[in-house]
Amino acid sequence: MLPPEIVCTAQVVSGVHLTVLDELGQAAAEGALGIAVDGEFVDTLRVISADEMQGVDERPGDYDITVSKIGYASWSTMGVTVTADECHVIPVHLDVGLEKR
Repeated sequence: MLPPEIVCTAQVVSGVHLTVLDELGQAAAEGALGIAVDGEFVDTLRVISADEMQGVDERPGDYDITVSKIGYASWSTMGVTVTADECHVIPVHLDVGLEKR
């Protein structure tokens, strides 16, 4: 028996999804700057809602991610691995907690 044919969608999948909250659990993505870096590649993450950012569309890699916002200490993490299947990247979801300075 032949394997089923793989059919990929035309949608674009973001590899990194962040939920950004402050220390009170309030949405804090608006006004924040998110950056994902993989070697020479740098992507500015998009704010898509009051508490969400996303980026690195359809690009597997190992990312160092930083989120900064005026009045808050910067948040960062290193070595976030985004993988892919035959069609799209497999999204990685991270919770970001920003603390006031």
